Amino acid sequence: GTLCEGLSEKCGFAHYSAGDLLRQAAKAENDQGKMLRDMMAEGKIVPSHITIGLLKEAIENTTETNTFLIDGFPRSIEQGEEFEETITKCRFVIFLEAAQDIMQERILQRAAETSGDVRNDDNIESLKKRFKTHYETCFPVIGHYMKQDK
Repeated sequence: GTLCEGLSEKCGFAHYSAGDLLRQAAKAENDQGKMLRDMMAEGKIVPSHITIGLLKEAIENTTETNTFLIDGFPRSIEQGEEFEETITKCRFVIFLEAAQDIMQERILQRAAETSGDVRNDDNIESLKKRFKTHYETCFPVIGHYMKQDK
């Protein structure tokens, strides 16, 4: 997130964090908010139509640029394809790689610094599930876009 914010500022992109949009939507005291909270606690991928709907709304409300950096998205090949069919084509993908132990250390440090107020899924049990999902579902996205020279 921090790197994406800096890159967006330097390049003049609008920056959206799929996770931030989902966490905001999860605060709603309705069925969708509860479903999002439960899925995020389990480290599961949220249904594409929800994430894409939130991104579409954010993009449609942006007037200062038509170039977007979407942090943490897509989480699956199907999600990326649906985004491109319904919103816009992807021009390029940025993949930042870090060792799992480094990511875990940084995430747990973030949780300690925020006292759990910001992210309730920054705990060791949720992290195990999130890493498993990342390697099984998200990693193939990189290969998909590499084949397209994006």
